[in-house]
Amino acid sequence: MRVSDGMVQDLGQRAIANARARNATATSIASSGMRVQKPSDDPVAFAIGRRDTAREQVAVASARTSEYAMSVSIGADQALAEAGDALARARELAVQMASGTYTANERTFAASAARELRLEVLNAANREVDGTYVFGGYRDGAPPFDATTGAYSGDGLVKQVEVAPFLRLPVSVSGATTFGAGTGTDVLATLEALATALDANDPTAVQALLPDIDTSAQQINGARVDLGGQIRGFDVTLATAELVKDRSAASRAQQLEADPYRAYSDLVEAERALQAAVGVASRLPFPGLVGGGR
Repeated sequence: MRVSDGMVQDLGQRAIANARARNATATSIASSGMRVQKPSDDPVAFAIGRRDTAREQVAVASARTSEYAMSVSIGADQALAEAGDALARARELAVQMASGTYTANERTFAASAARELRLEVLNAANREVDGTYVFGGYRDGAPPFDATTGAYSGDGLVKQVEVAPFLRLPVSVSGATTFGAGTGTDVLATLEALATALDANDPTAVQALLPDIDTSAQQINGARVDLGGQIRGFDVTLATAELVKDRSAASRAQQLEADPYRAYSDLVEAERALQAAVGVASRLPFPGLVGGGR
């Protein structure tokens, strides 16, 4: 077979074109650090990378929701700890003032202290965390307890959030149940009754309120037990989300990213191949074969 001048020229042009394409690919990989940038680079790796990206996005959203829910539950627990401390002091006050040795003036002074304790519990019941009133249920945009009457305006439900696909967990506890608004012992009303009995200088009435104070404290403590379980649950979902996120990112990197040493080596080889192709073509007797630059 006779090799014509045109065939030689065509082969030279093809060699340069292929070398330039290889060099461009190697340059792109080395500069971006990505071995697979489009489906045609590696269809299987690209599909796996997209799957890993989707998993990472879900994990990031899960972690964000878990962190928010945990902050609400922790805020609720801190509020109940304050309410529990106030009830403990109210009980001490009631036990003390139930004794017949105190005067009317002393009980009037104690009544003011009882109302201060009621205010502390009210502030705890209306605790706000990150724009959410934690004891209002799904009606969490306004204080659930009236500052004057103590009337409850929340929905009495336990708010839930989706921390992972198909997994919803409770956030906080029911304000109605915890503070006895409609069920159980009304904590705020009990403290107001204590203040009223002290103002009336009635040690018998003060004594009679001790069981309600104790029940109020039990309601608060029971709610704190529930919150402790919630917080531990959010710890688990947050740790799981972080693990999934890290593993997804590592898997995607393994599929799509280039090994930096190999990328540099491939770039050096591509540069050499292009230089060699241009060098060979420049020695052929065909003007313009290597035109257009590298």
